[in-house]
Amino acid sequence: MPAHWRWPPADQLLLPFALAGGGRFTTVKPSQHALTAADVIALFTDRRCSFEQQPDGVHLVSVA
Repeated sequence: MPAHWRWPPADQLLLPFALAGGGRFTTVKPSQHALTAADVIALFTDRRCSFEQQPDGVHLVSVA
């Protein structure tokens, strides 16, 4: 991967994934803002977001 490439910020992707019906992506450790966004999404939609650290250090984000 190119040196200038960055992982997508989870907080920016949660809502589009929730509105699209769900999905999964990987990112760096989720920020407090991403965790709060996941809680707000759960309040207004029937979608739940989970964050699971993978063995290689990235975090798998699932929106279902």
